[in-house]
Amino acid sequence: MEALWIALAKRFRPEIEKTVDDLQRVSQVSDVVGFLYGAPLALAGLVWLIWRTDLQLLFQIWPLLLILFALLYLLRRLEFFLLTELNSRRLANASGTFEAVITWSSALMFGPSVLWLGLVWDVLDLFIARERRQELDWRWNRARNLALRYAGYLLVSLAALELYGRWGGLIPLPGLSLETLWPAIAATLFRQLFSMLCWAPYVLYYLTSKTLGFDAPARRAYLRFMLIALGWPVLMDPFALLAAGLWAQVGHVGYGLFLLSVLMVSYMAYRFSHTAIRNLWRSHEMANLERLARAILGGPPEELRLSEALNEHVPGMFPSCRIEIRTFPDETLLLYPLSTRPLQESGWVWLRAVAETRCFKQGDVLPWQQDKTAETPYLMAPILDMETLLPIGGICLTFTVRVRHQEPLSNLLPAAQTLAAQIASALHAAKIHSQTLAYQRIEQELAVAGEIQAGFLLSQLSEVLNWQVSGWQVAVALESARETSGDFYDVIPLRNGRMALVIADVADKGLGAALYMAVSRTVIRTFAEQYTEDPQQVFAAANPRILKDTHVDLFVTIFYGILDPEHGTLTYCNAGHNPPFLFSMQNGRRMQALRRTGIPLGVREQETWTSHTVSIAPGDLLILYTDGVTDAEDTRGDFFGEDRLLEALEIAAANTNGGGRTAQEVQDTIMKAVHDFIGHAAQTDDITLMVLARDLDCEPCEQIALDSP
Repeated sequence: MEALWIALAKRFRPEIEKTVDDLQRVSQVSDVVGFLYGAPLALAGLVWLIWRTDLQLLFQIWPLLLILFALLYLLRRLEFFLLTELNSRRLANASGTFEAVITWSSALMFGPSVLWLGLVWDVLDLFIARERRQELDWRWNRARNLALRYAGYLLVSLAALELYGRWGGLIPLPGLSLETLWPAIAATLFRQLFSMLCWAPYVLYYLTSKTLGFDAPARRAYLRFMLIALGWPVLMDPFALLAAGLWAQVGHVGYGLFLLSVLMVSYMAYRFSHTAIRNLWRSHEMANLERLARAILGGPPEELRLSEALNEHVPGMFPSCRIEIRTFPDETLLLYPLSTRPLQESGWVWLRAVAETRCFKQGDVLPWQQDKTAETPYLMAPILDMETLLPIGGICLTFTVRVRHQEPLSNLLPAAQTLAAQIASALHAAKIHSQTLAYQRIEQELAVAGEIQAGFLLSQLSEVLNWQVSGWQVAVALESARETSGDFYDVIPLRNGRMALVIADVADKGLGAALYMAVSRTVIRTFAEQYTEDPQQVFAAANPRILKDTHVDLFVTIFYGILDPEHGTLTYCNAGHNPPFLFSMQNGRRMQALRRTGIPLGVREQETWTSHTVSIAPGDLLILYTDGVTDAEDTRGDFFGEDRLLEALEIAAANTNGGGRTAQEVQDTIMKAVHDFIGHAAQTDDITLMVLARDLDCEPCEQIALDSP
């Protein structure tokens, strides 16, 4: 049977063949079929009305007709609505008014001629709406509604009035006695029953449609909805009888007061229905948002099927809406229904530019289409990246042609914004997961880089350990906060038995700092072997080379000293580095800070540094360190600081040499003090410590020469 209806509909609307969405196709077919069988009945009613019209009567009562027409306008403006959920995606909707109180009561007061009231109003309303709405679906839907409506309003009403006269009824209705009312009651029941029968084929088609696939609960819900929608006049017509009786017994004053009370009740029904619709929509929105959140959060990020989740839950969130969700530049996550015409590309370009949620009423000028007004309300909501707050996509909502309720689209704005936030969260989670995988690969690469870096630092450490000069000891430690380090140290053998000691800190962490460190170390080593007498010459040559080779906004603090073991002197330059401490066992255990003699390297090209020379007497200790030592934090956020460093140095130096302490033991004591202070707190910076010690019984001696690397 359904195939027969579809074949018939395609003869009048061939474009139905191209409709992709099944629900829309069913609606299109039902519109055509409803119009085809309703139009002849409505036309017959129109011919009958013309034949029964009494023009002389209409001219006599035209002032009253104008008043009734104005009341009819107000009642139409206070149209109330009924929505019923058929399934998670589909709502059935119908509208109702109290206009039957006017049209049927006036028909019982003046005869069939006044039925022109409703007909003239609908013709005017159709003409006005036709200028605003151009969609073919809307026109067929409106044609079907009018055909079936006037099959009942004209043909059945005229038949009921004819029977009313044959059953002894008088016009106007004489009064409210049972004897005068029973013909009107019988005619009213006839009118109600056969008006509902006009819709029977339409209802039957929906109930038996295999395309819709209504299960038993949905079928019962739809039948219940149609009975309520079509049975609404059962409640209205008795009031029409009462109004007509009041006209006969009390006159126009009583009739007018009664219609005013009907107008007040209509307003209350209008407000109540809109409140009920808003509550229904909000419950749908919240339920589907919750289900969508569970669908997004329930699966692993690598298996996120966002389009499937949106297609399953979003249509039920916005019933009777066209929905398009896109990520920029051109990936469509959801287009519902499938036959929906996508938003113009200029609309998405506009949304991406303004990055704000906007609503446009029907008739508003669309900013992305200045030469055309909106045929239906639009809601445009951007999807904003959770980190940058820049638009990465958007949501476009419009009402379908079948929306009868007047819930403003702007009321859906909170739900649309929440949906946009959920989509942004899902995309962000997928992005974070992808980044995590990328970070894991980077961590593996960093581990390799750390091993390479540790390799050449170990080679330098071996040079320290192999440096065997009678009366001198060197110990060094480096603990990276990450896989790679921005700290570095170096010991560089020079001519004449001298040794260059280097400790440095790049003003950053991670791989970039490690690469910068590698460049700086290479440059320092190169010029250290070229300028063996004065550290300031090394810095003067290395600084422009570092600036030329790096081109990044980094710099490095360096302490560079040339140790002359034979004479016990250290000539140094301090380029913005933490001041090493020279602890002297002589002259009352004096502590001397080797402070900065210039700015860090890599800041400005035209810079100079000054060199200073200090003596390191037997029993003295020189502590070189990076800020990772003094800036080490405990769990409360307190810093280790210079005071604790000096205190640890005092403790370590107390038994140096005299108690058999070595430079290594001094280093171990200081590092233990740092670790005890940090406790369970995370290490936030690289820690580097170098200890140079001269024995108390040290005498000038020859140095065992080291091979340059």
